[in-house]
Amino acid sequence: AADLLIGNLETTLAGPKSGYTGYPLFNAPEVLAVNLKEAGFDVLTTANNHSLDRGVDGILSTIRYLDEAELLHTGTFATKEEQKKPLFTEVKGCRIAILAYTYGLNGLVLPKNTPVAVNMLDPLQIKNDIAVAKSEGAQLVLVALHFGEEYRATPTQAQIQLAQEVLQAGADVIIGHHPHVLEPVVFYNQTVEKNKLISYSLGNFVSGQIGIERNTSIILNLHFTLDPETKEAHLEMASYIPVWTHRYNVNSRPAFRVVPIEAALVSVRTGRNDHFTDSDVKKLEQAWKHA
Repeated sequence: AADLLIGNLETTLAGPKSGYTGYPLFNAPEVLAVNLKEAGFDVLTTANNHSLDRGVDGILSTIRYLDEAELLHTGTFATKEEQKKPLFTEVKGCRIAILAYTYGLNGLVLPKNTPVAVNMLDPLQIKNDIAVAKSEGAQLVLVALHFGEEYRATPTQAQIQLAQEVLQAGADVIIGHHPHVLEPVVFYNQTVEKNKLISYSLGNFVSGQIGIERNTSIILNLHFTLDPETKEAHLEMASYIPVWTHRYNVNSRPAFRVVPIEAALVSVRTGRNDHFTDSDVKKLEQAWKHA
């Protein structure tokens, strides 16, 4: 139901010839792009430590499939010229810029002479990109940062410092990912009049990882209004929906679905079980406490 739905795509879509694989070098079926569009996603960020898992061809192929599915995307680029242009979209009269960066590429390196580009966590580039976005009329700047330490439930000092620098440079919201577990969502007030927000890590929305912490996440809802006089966007409210990745078997093969935890528990407690085992119910209750 969101006006703008954003997610981080932490896999390549390199096509069947490259082979479909999981960890440590990801390549998912290209139909995933269409699936995500049909599920309601509008924008995907592609700057993360798995961006280069299938090399330059993987980046180009991912971009092509996202374009074919009519999904907006940013973070990886077919040319360095495209890298210089912030991604813009407009929602209800608000011009929104979306930027995305990653701390690294799992030790992989882009070839020196390739035109392909990946946004790295360079504070100077981030500040310059925010300035460009502002100069081109951005009323709201959202920055996705792939940073932090995996499986850590609290942000590192480096995360905190960088996030504050990015907000001070003009960003309004920071959407963090990489730890694969939930980290705090905090308001950051530069002035009394204007709230800014940092989500250090939203966790895994859907994944095949094991453990309550790695299968519990939130859908973060941010509510903005536009000042009728200044045309500035203001963050009015933040809310969230706790979700859990339910792993089950279909014809002896694993299947996955993302379920809203509260609604799932209500269905169990009112006798409308919806195919949860006793073990699933215990995990749902643990996930509810965790979220």
